[in-house]
Amino acid sequence: MTAKKPTTNEWGLNPDFIYRKFDPITLNVIGLGPSQVNEAIKRGELPPTVSVTESGRATGWLGSQLIELQRKRLAKAIERAAAAVRKDRSSTTTTT
Repeated sequence: MTAKKPTTNEWGLNPDFIYRKFDPITLNVIGLGPSQVNEAIKRGELPPTVSVTESGRATGWLGSQLIELQRKRLAKAIERAAAAVRKDRSSTTTTT
């Protein structure tokens, strides 16, 4: 019997897998260090974590949450880049 390969997306994340809060993979996806992760959660920039164990000591996010976070970040980055291009074009056309 062959084990089924987990489904992953363009970021290599399985939407149904729980990624622990301070796992190197999770920190790499989020792009923040451990103390920055906690601060981002407090500020509402990251969704609250889910408990992985009954004790609640191990926490993390579903892969689907991290995927959605990356999609939102990408959309914001594209919008910022588009706004910069629009600003650059408007300053070029008004000075010529």
